[in-house]
Amino acid sequence: MEPIRIQDILNYRFLSNVRYSPNGKRAAFVVSNCNEAENCYESRLWLYDGELRQLTDLGKESAFVWETDDTILFPAVRSSDEKKRAEAKEPFTSYYRLDLRGGEALHAFTLPFAVQSLHPLPNGMFIAIGSIDAREPDYYLKSREERKAIEKAYADNADYEVFDELPYWMNGGGIVNKTRSALFAISLDPLTVQRITEPFFNVDTLETVGNTVYFIGDTYTARRNLTTPKLYVYHADTNQYRCIKTYDGLYTGALKAVGENLILTATDGKLHGLNQNENFYLVDRESGELTLLLRNTESLWESVGSDVRHGGGKSMQQANGMLYFPTTRFDSTVLHALDMEGNELPIATENGTRQTVGRSLVEQTHRL
Repeated sequence: MEPIRIQDILNYRFLSNVRYSPNGKRAAFVVSNCNEAENCYESRLWLYDGELRQLTDLGKESAFVWETDDTILFPAVRSSDEKKRAEAKEPFTSYYRLDLRGGEALHAFTLPFAVQSLHPLPNGMFIAIGSIDAREPDYYLKSREERKAIEKAYADNADYEVFDELPYWMNGGGIVNKTRSALFAISLDPLTVQRITEPFFNVDTLETVGNTVYFIGDTYTARRNLTTPKLYVYHADTNQYRCIKTYDGLYTGALKAVGENLILTATDGKLHGLNQNENFYLVDRESGELTLLLRNTESLWESVGSDVRHGGGKSMQQANGMLYFPTTRFDSTVLHALDMEGNELPIATENGTRQTVGRSLVEQTHRL
């Protein structure tokens, strides 16, 4: 066996972010590689529908969502106007639609904020989590001229920062003072965008069940309290939302739908604080009351490092009435499943590391 060379790492193809079409007959995913000359990573979209084929080739496509069984939406900066806006650091996200039956990717719509995640709903609407400045929460409603004036004011004060809340900085996220993750409802034809949450509200996690959106977060203006998360419901059909439940004394994690069931991972942190391993709870969708489904003592995340991993994806996935999740056991990350009776089942326990459910399946089946 020959020793590993640097060129081997440069030639490696990193698979990530596997997502299946709504009917489950196709899988799209991201393939990334090193670009030694530009000292960067490149990412492209690929498709598996019985055969492997590459969908994009600009090297900057690392995120996407399935719009229908035949169309994919992905964010990109392609036009000259988009490039100018990006260079001016204007917050926006342009989406392009790619029809898998043929044709080039065409511009679909542009959202006037930086999108963190986009979620199609059965009724044709979209729900998005987007970054906003709580001091200018209606930036997305302003004209291009008004936005330019705001951006100029930011630029004029770029030589200093004001920190007046906690947290004001996040590892990997930089300065987050007055930055919030807001919930938006989006309709097409014509394009309408509505911010649902209040200016100082921060969305932590989100899940959809049909046209109903459940999300967890809280409002803060000075110091964020991590042990008072609130569960909200937004009904897209009626454009109404309400707070269902406040979970005093809990640190909450993932919120996942398994069929009509809603699962929450959470811990009271009494033994080990914020990083205590989370339990699985069944959530009453009307009252928000929690029923313990599985008392868990192991990590629910992939925590084994690797030099041949790039990109992300869904760490938890529902299928066949069960919730699949990675869990770290000793020096490996294995794949387990949880049924709705609270039974934990080992699925893939070979030594190694698995970052996401979909990614693991593709990596075990095909190699580019």
